[in-house]
Amino acid sequence: MTRPKYPKPFKRKDTGKWCISYFDPDKGRRVRETVGTKEEVALKRAGQVYNEMMAIFLGEPDAGREDISLETLVDEFYLSKEGRTEAITIKSYRAKATYLKEFIETKFPSIKTIRQIKPVYLEEFLKSRREEGKAHRTVEADMQVVKAIFNFAVEQGYLTQSPARLIKPFKNPDQARRPPYWSKDEVQKILAEIKPGWRDAHEFLYHTGLRKAELMFLTWNDVTLDGDDSFIRIQAKEGWRPKNNKVRDVPLNNRAQEIIKRQTKLESNDYVFHGPRGGKQLHRDKFYRELKRALDVVGLEGDVHQWRHTFASHLVDVGVGIETVSKLLGHSTLEMTMIYVYLAKNRLKKAVDKLDNLKI
Repeated sequence: MTRPKYPKPFKRKDTGKWCISYFDPDKGRRVRETVGTKEEVALKRAGQVYNEMMAIFLGEPDAGREDISLETLVDEFYLSKEGRTEAITIKSYRAKATYLKEFIETKFPSIKTIRQIKPVYLEEFLKSRREEGKAHRTVEADMQVVKAIFNFAVEQGYLTQSPARLIKPFKNPDQARRPPYWSKDEVQKILAEIKPGWRDAHEFLYHTGLRKAELMFLTWNDVTLDGDDSFIRIQAKEGWRPKNNKVRDVPLNNRAQEIIKRQTKLESNDYVFHGPRGGKQLHRDKFYRELKRALDVVGLEGDVHQWRHTFASHLVDVGVGIETVSKLLGHSTLEMTMIYVYLAKNRLKKAVDKLDNLKI
């Protein structure tokens, strides 16, 4: 690695903004960075970049960088997410970050800044979450939040490398487990038990495979009722965006159309589904509690997301292709839909078994 040279500040004639230009020996390429409208800011940034490159050259990559506490890093991370991420997601992230801060404070009280946090500490945190009996899916979500926070630290120049970069996912003990779903008879029992004020919303999930949030934020502007060409559009709107921020159209069968037509349009908001008392957006917790109550009555287990599994499983079971099911669910990859493939195999086995009756 060659010794770095001091970045050259200059002012662009076309924009009037100050920039710095330098060759980054660590990356092996020339970099041009726009800094701002003031020369003193460009000079300060040039000095900062030079110190960072020299630190790497001398084998001290984090020397000269501002060192902050984990709490400060977390606060800055969530501040950067405001207005760009759904509020309920930020709330979930904050909870997971709190678990990490409490773990570090309890197990490693001498750690005061993020540069002191080593990969092994983060591994210990995730291991402790597993030992607490947290589901594999929960621990995976914890890991993604940890990685996102420390990647942000790198982006902001607090670290040159994330201590979470080498953390590998745990093996899923339930990986071979088939997705839980209800049979058609069980679906009928559940819907019959759910109170009328909640029933339409739950049945609509079964007929469309929507995620709970997609149902909650469904508005009349997303609905097109046109006979066999009827569909709903899952798309971003103020205060919410779908998973992966992807737009998708979900066709409506006759039953789903009937459910939509029964809903009342309100002047107070544009949401399609409301609670039993109407007026407000569907409440995610009350929505779940009513399903849980009905499941307890009929002696079954599950949650709201199981409607989505049931939708997909029933489609595959009647011969709908995995690729089509994947598009209906809005999966980003076909691999995500492969958990339902065993049903297709069962159907194919029944098909070839019919040859047993053929006498040759």
